[in-house]
Amino acid sequence: YIYILSIQEAEDYSQAFPDFKTNTWLRTPGALPNTAAFLSENGAVMDYGYIVTSNEFKIRPVMWYKLD
Repeated sequence: YIYILSIQEAEDYSQAFPDFKTNTWLRTPGALPNTAAFLSENGAVMDYGYIVTSNEFKIRPVMWYKLD
């Protein structure tokens, strides 16, 4: 499965991610309409969100797979 992390997944797997050096979208909605949560440059989860039309953020998909 290929998807974008939620807030909970970003917190659960925070040790697996190096500093991104860029803001990265999460799939969890932000506090206001037309906003989405994101990971900041230093890896902090920002749950209040940012306007989704911003071009200052990157999308970093993740992949979950079985090894059997």
